[in-house]
Amino acid sequence: MRSLPFGPEALRPFVSPLLDAWLERHEDKVARLLWAILASGSARKSDWARAYRQEATEEANYKAIDRLLPLLEPQRYLLRLLDPKTPFLLVDPTEVPRPQAKRTPYVGRLSDGKTLGFWAVVLAQPYEGRAVPVYVGSYWEGKPEGRNRTWEDVVEAVREYVEEETVWVFDREFSFAGWLEVLERAGVRYAVRLNLGTRPRLEWRGERLVPWVDRGREVRYEGVRYRGRWR
Repeated sequence: MRSLPFGPEALRPFVSPLLDAWLERHEDKVARLLWAILASGSARKSDWARAYRQEATEEANYKAIDRLLPLLEPQRYLLRLLDPKTPFLLVDPTEVPRPQAKRTPYVGRLSDGKTLGFWAVVLAQPYEGRAVPVYVGSYWEGKPEGRNRTWEDVVEAVREYVEEETVWVFDREFSFAGWLEVLERAGVRYAVRLNLGTRPRLEWRGERLVPWVDRGREVRYEGVRYRGRWR
């Protein structure tokens, strides 16, 4: 449990602009839930319950949170934080290992093909040197709609909130052909940060291309091939 320099009431001014009018009477509860999440430093509901109300039991807190969550649409509230004119949108996938969750339906194999877990996909808006999360999605092996359908859903959920000129900046894990095809079909402007240490296979005019640009310069290549396919 973290020791925060403020209480739940300090979060009410941040909660109020996000809630719909019919939820205003739950403003105090939502602020308290956000405080519990920050204080616990965890994504587990059982951990939030330990911090939610000091005067109540953990079991009572858990039930109170259970009643509150169905009223909320966290994803919609996050997107309200997004400035539609932001020049960049940062996208970062994170592998979340769950080695003991063998019977959990949303757990599959991670990129090593062995470890159990799932992917958390976070989209964030740069703001004064920080990244403000505006979308959180997930993917796991065996999800009925498939990986590409999941990525298409992510793009469609967010693109209506940003201008066409916004550049989506993806981490190196997104440099696989299927994902690039999704972006091309969606007409999204994007950039992918490549890890030069892995020696990504880029070809231009039959020769291997070294993706390196000096500071302050701009270089354009037409007809680049990635893993043997045109990009």
